[in-house]
Amino acid sequence: MAIKTPQTVVNPTLSLDPAATTVAATFYTAGTGGGIISSICASNTDDTNPVTLNVYLNDTVADFLIGSYTLAANANGVEVLNLTDFAFLTDQEGLLVAQGNIIKIAADSTIAVGKAVKLVGFGGEYGA
Repeated sequence: MAIKTPQTVVNPTLSLDPAATTVAATFYTAGTGGGIISSICASNTDDTNPVTLNVYLNDTVADFLIGSYTLAANANGVEVLNLTDFAFLTDQEGLLVAQGNIIKIAADSTIAVGKAVKLVGFGGEYGA
């Protein structure tokens, strides 16, 4: 069996702010052939409160919680997809996402006024 490698680089981004933090927001939608998110880098501008991020896989019908990560107050450039909080990643290079499926992220509590959590993903799209 040949190993399939991504054909196109993707860098999805998401900003969670006080307006809509506890609602799961779309971070990445896999295109034709599916895709992979190898890394999610997060920063928290709140210098007092940590934020727990919930990561979901949506199969176009329902959201399924696949893991959570607590981002420290004033954190900058922290890897969310780690083996402690996402132990199922041990044999994978990241989150493999089937065509049309969606990775969503939400905070488990409201983010303080004037603060935000910024997320950047690193991954790729597979060809059809």
